[in-house]
Amino acid sequence: EDVENAEPETPNAEVETVQTDDDSLPEEKIDLTYLFYKSRLKREILDHIIDCHPSFFEQLVVNLLLEMGYGSDELSGRVLGKSHDGGIDGVIYEDRLGLSKIYIQAKRNDTGNTIGRPLLQAFVGAMQDVQKGVFITTSSFTKEARNYAEKQQQKSLKLIDGDLLAELMIKYGIGLEKVQTYTVYKINEDYFE
Repeated sequence: EDVENAEPETPNAEVETVQTDDDSLPEEKIDLTYLFYKSRLKREILDHIIDCHPSFFEQLVVNLLLEMGYGSDELSGRVLGKSHDGGIDGVIYEDRLGLSKIYIQAKRNDTGNTIGRPLLQAFVGAMQDVQKGVFITTSSFTKEARNYAEKQQQKSLKLIDGDLLAELMIKYGIGLEKVQTYTVYKINEDYFE
C-alpha cells in the first residue's frame, strides 16, 4: 500500500506529530515520543472499552485487579453483574477463605458523562458489610464525587477514572500485546577510567 497516498481513516482526521526541540537530547526526544504514543494508546483503549459489551467490561476490571495483586489467586475474582445487582458488578476475595472482600462497580461512560456523588452513595449503600470498594469508570468523577470518596469514614473507597484505568491496563498489559521493547543506554564513565 502506498503510504504517501493513503486516505485518512476519517474525512477530518488530523495528523498528529511530536514537536521536539532540535537542542533536545536524544533521551528527551524518546521520552516525548513515548508520552505521545502512550496518550494515543490510552485513547484507543478507552474507545475499545466503550465499544465492548458491559459484561466484558466487568470481567476486564476484575481481571485487572487480580493482575494488580488483589486476591489470593486467579480464582479470587468474580463478576456479579446482573440487572438488579444493587450496584455491585464484581467482587475480589482477598484471602483464600473469602473473609475479606473488595466490591467493584464498573461504569462505561463516554468522556463527557461524569460520575457524580449520587452514584457513589448508591455504591456505598450497596456495600453493606464490606469495607472496601473500587469504583471504575471510563469517564471521570466530579469534584463533589471525589470529595465524597475522600471523606468516607466507614468505607475505604478507591476511584479509578478512565485515564488511570488505561494507565493501569498499559502497566499490567491487560488487553495488549508487546510489539517492541527499547533499551536506552548511556556511557559508563567509570568503565573507561
